[in-house]
Amino acid sequence: MVHNKAKNNEGEWEETCSKNNLEQWAKKVGKRGSQAWYEQWYKKTKPKQKPTADHLGEDISLIYEDEEIEESNCEKWGKDEERGEEWQERWGEIHRVGEKQKWCDKWSKEISTGLRKGESWGQNYTEDY
Repeated sequence: MVHNKAKNNEGEWEETCSKNNLEQWAKKVGKRGSQAWYEQWYKKTKPKQKPTADHLGEDISLIYEDEEIEESNCEKWGKDEERGEEWQERWGEIHRVGEKQKWCDKWSKEISTGLRKGESWGQNYTEDY
C-alpha cells in the first residue's frame, strides 16, 4: 500500500493506493480554498489465460499481463462553497458469467436551493454481447 500526503499554500490532500494480485484500488481526499473533494476507484481483473501445469517455473506476472476487467467502479464527490455547488459521480461495470452490466450516475446540486440536476443510466447485457 502506498500513502502520500501533501500540503501547499493553496490546500492539502491525501492519496492511498494498493494492488493485491488482480485487484487495485485508489483513494484521494483533498481541500483547496472553498473546494473539497473525494475520489475512489476499484478494479478487479482476471487473466485471459488461466495458469496451468505447463506454466510451472514461468514468471506468473507474464500470464497476468493480458487481463480482462471483471469489475470496475469509481465514485467522486466534490463541493465548492464559494460557487455554491456540490456534485457526485458514480460509474462502474461488471463482467462475470451470468452478470454483465455498466452504469453511470452524475448529479450536481445547487447548495442554496437544493436543486439537483443530472443523469443516470445503466445497461444489463446478455452473455453474447
